Amino acid sequence: MPMRPRKKKITTECSPQETWLIVAGAFLIAAGVISYMQKSFSNEISSNNASLENMVIPRDQRIWIVFDSGTDMRKFEGVAAQPPRSLAEELEALAKDTGTPLRVQNDMLVEFDRTKNKTKQWQLYKGEEGVAGPLSRFIVSRGDHYVFKYE
Repeated sequence: MPMRPRKKKITTECSPQETWLIVAGAFLIAAGVISYMQKSFSNEISSNNASLENMVIPRDQRIWIVFDSGTDMRKFEGVAAQPPRSLAEELEALAKDTGTPLRVQNDMLVEFDRTKNKTKQWQLYKGEEGVAGPLSRFIVSRGDHYVFKYE
């Protein structure tokens, strides 16, 4: 008579050490998923914050800063800071927030997007009117339109 192979008995019982490893592993995976989702959600909220402010505040109440190099024009719009800041401080914040290379020196814009003063200078206009003076003299408020022209 041929020999039959023995059937292995499958058990579902785990030793206490194995149970502990399974519970700890499941806990670590759950903590990682929760941490990742919280970070993603937090980043999404912070990135949408500016766009939400822009949707709530009417267009005529926003601030506008335009850079016109003669060959290229870049326009930035946003919300005036609270408490109000000077135009020099707003430019520094704009450079930091957008990564746009610009440099303010002696209270004047001397470089924007690698366009340095060679034979021309950045002239400031508030609305359509040319203005002169240090950038820290101008306090930015809602509805302001500033244009820097490379002339």
